[in-house]
Amino acid sequence: MKSITPFELQMLIDKRDVELIDVRPKKDFEKVHALVARSIPLSELEPHSMLAHRKLDKHAPLYIMCRRKTLAPLAAYSLAGAGLDEPIVVEGGLEAWEGQCLPVVRKKSGRMLEMDAPTTVLVSSVLVVLGVAVHEFFFIAALIVFVTWATPRVLRLLRNRREDVGNATLWSRAVATGAVVLAAFLMPHFRLAPLLGFTPMPAKFYAIVAAIVLLYVIAAEIAKRVFYRAAAWRTS
Repeated sequence: MKSITPFELQMLIDKRDVELIDVRPKKDFEKVHALVARSIPLSELEPHSMLAHRKLDKHAPLYIMCRRKTLAPLAAYSLAGAGLDEPIVVEGGLEAWEGQCLPVVRKKSGRMLEMDAPTTVLVSSVLVVLGVAVHEFFFIAALIVFVTWATPRVLRLLRNRREDVGNATLWSRAVATGAVVLAAFLMPHFRLAPLLGFTPMPAKFYAIVAAIVLLYVIAAEIAKRVFYRAAAWRTS
């Protein structure tokens, strides 16, 4: 029976379409699951029917995940018996996937304080306006809020752009946040800006902001790859 590490599977997901099923019970899947996975509980698995309605080519590999390592091999053997060419079990299941900090969808408990998109847009807008009207320090605060909230979400969208789950909402939030920040930077150049006390910032300021965002993205990508490779080595 073939297997694959969570890190190796994520690298494949970043490059092409991959079909991943989660054979845990539905209630466990709804609590947390890998971002690209779809739920087919082992108790409801009908191998011949599933293979007849695959999303990808029937000869493409099918990746199977469970909580740890018990249910996925059973599903793999059942699918292989029904004619699947290449069932591949995800080593360590969801526990290993989460242990390597790979993307998941988690059911919100409603108890954890988290800054949502509208709040982030509002806070960023207020800080940018204060930066224009009061002191440049508020620009730095706005930049920190925007980068720490928006950039990871945009990167996640780019890595998983083929997936339909939640992408429309995430894209709209990212675009809305970017539009607000762009409008705030353009405000000093409007005709009414002098009446409001807005003055354009030096060109080098915008270059510094762009450089900070670019360096953040590069550093985040490097750190992610180093961390995932180290995690994959520890679990191998």
